[in-house]
Order: sequence, then C-alpha cells, then structure tokens
Amino acid sequence: MAAATGEIRPYHFRLTHPKNYLGVPLAAAADAPTEILVPQHLVKMAGEAAFGAQDLGLVTSHNALTERGQIIVDEAATHYSTPEDALISLSENARSRFINANPVFADVAQAVFATYHPVEPIIAVLAGRGPLALPQLAVALADAHPETLSETLLSLDRIPDESPVKTLQSSERPSWLSETDSYHSLSTYQLKSLLCHVGILTTPGADSTHHDPSTDIWALSPHLSTAVRDRIVDDVGGDRQ
Repeated sequence: MAAATGEIRPYHFRLTHPKNYLGVPLAAAADAPTEILVPQHLVKMAGEAAFGAQDLGLVTSHNALTERGQIIVDEAATHYSTPEDALISLSENARSRFINANPVFADVAQAVFATYHPVEPIIAVLAGRGPLALPQLAVALADAHPETLSETLLSLDRIPDESPVKTLQSSERPSWLSETDSYHSLSTYQLKSLLCHVGILTTPGADSTHHDPSTDIWALSPHLSTAVRDRIVDDVGGDRQ
C-alpha cells in the first residue's frame, strides 16, 4: 500500500480513536449520505473525522473513495453484508482498544496508519533503536529523518532555539528537549494514541497536563505485523539492532 501523499498536516488528528477516520470510507461507500452516517455512527465532529480521513488518503475532499479507502471497504465486504453494517460494528465498544474490539480490521488499520508519511520514519527508527523516551526519539529523528522531527513532533514556535534540529544533530542536549511545550501535543497525544489503538505502539499518548517527555516511552507493539514493520524499514530505512 503506498504512503499517503500531500502536505503533512498532523493538526487534523484531533480525535484519538481510529474508528473515526477508518469509518469515513465505509460511510462514503454506504447508500445513505456520508454527512449523516458519520455523526450517527462515528463522532459528532464529522468535519474532523473527514479531515483526518483525507490526510490518511482514504477519501478525497469531496468524500469520494480513494484506492486506499477502497481497501477498507473491500475488507469490510468479507465480513459484513453492507458498508453501513460494518460502520455500525465499528461504533460498538468504542472505548476499547481498536485492535481488540475490531480484530477483522486490525491488518488494514495498521497498514493505513503505518504508511502515513510522518509515521513511517518513526517506525523505522524504533525498529532499530527503540524503545525510546521522547527526547531520545527526537535526537534519533534529527539524525535520520529531520523533516519528520520538525514537521511532526516539535512545536517550533515554543522552542527558544532558531535551529532546533541542527542543535540536536550536534552533541548538545538542550534543556528544552525535556520540556513538554517543546513537542506538538497533537502528535504526542492524539497521533500516539491512534498508533497505540491500531497496535503500532505499546502505549497511548498523554495530554499536556500529564505529559512528561522523559517518561513518554515510544516502543513498537508486539501486535505490529512483521510484514508491515519490515516493509517500512526497507522502504524508509532504519538502524537494525
């Protein structure tokens, strides 16, 4: 499955449960209007669900199915009579971890999120160097994938450093590296929680009130498909232990 293309916009992940994004292509494929099905079965914040599904490459801005979105619909068709039946199933046990509540969608959910552009380098680094505390992950990404660090993890407007990535590429370990405000909360909370839900990471994210970078461990989950992991490492590159 190809990685989603386009601008990296992690701010579109304002919801922490993957059903809210993975269900959008099912709603688009159903007979009833998408704008009715999403708030009825997924989440009242239908616009946020749509934006996230677009960023993942599952639907277009007009809620038309993409090739990636069609894969979810095809997977649903092997287990449910209609896309809406699959959508209703996704809405059940919404408080449970996604891979536990929806095992039939586990593989496709991992493939979708693992090949989302900002996630691929994180998986590649963790495959070889993890588990890592968030500051350690930041340093590793500064060396291997600096764009992912600056565009996805760091909150650049909060860091008192004109060139934070270059600083981390040097031998310095600045004090801001351990400060919560230095990191983008939509990545360390929402995105990390999504990756935990689908079995890519071991633990969910914490909101800024409870977030401590030094204890925020990023580690690949044993539930992550070996095939997905190896494909990411081969495509993106990473340090193998």
